Amino acid sequence: EANSGGAAAAVARLELVAAVLRAGVGVLSISPRVVLLRDAPLSYLHRDADVEIASEGWDDRSAYGYNHVLDDPSMGFTRFCHGSRIVAYEPGLFYAQPTAEAVALLLRLRLRLDARLTATATASEVASVEREVFLHELWLPSHHNYTSVGAVLRVMNYLCFANSKVAFRQLRHNPKITPVVVQLNYHSDFAPRMEALYTHYVERS
Repeated sequence: EANSGGAAAAVARLELVAAVLRAGVGVLSISPRVVLLRDAPLSYLHRDADVEIASEGWDDRSAYGYNHVLDDPSMGFTRFCHGSRIVAYEPGLFYAQPTAEAVALLLRLRLRLDARLTATATASEVASVEREVFLHELWLPSHHNYTSVGAVLRVMNYLCFANSKVAFRQLRHNPKITPVVVQLNYHSDFAPRMEALYTHYVERS
């Protein structure tokens, strides 16, 4: 559909990934806004979790999360409340192992996207909902009437599997680090930026 933001495509992508996982094959799912800068990107993955996913974070704390403590003396011996903060995951770049938990996760995500997106959803609306449902399903524990699928998560190294904020604010000034891939999720002029990244990291070498 000419005016569609890709809602049907987003749902179909999850269905396809789940089908391949059920066949016993792991899947590296990448969006059209991802530029590959090194050969064999799968060799840079750990493959020790059901799902490895890229982060929108730009440093260790924002990418991997950190413990946040609130102190309320009125609570007595339980006065310290521990929580975690983390920047959203980036569903445009993830790797899924062919495990039952990964398949269950993809099917749950597909159902949630299908329920929340309309055929007329814009591209920005699709991206926003995708990030929200991925973060919810991968991060939240079971509680009340919600039961997690139990998929084990690993966040990809944000310097290797970088987003465009990391690439253009940090890595381009550091000649010692060459990312494996970069996803253009922070910038709208993704075509010239993808070309610039390819020229800088691939053609230059």
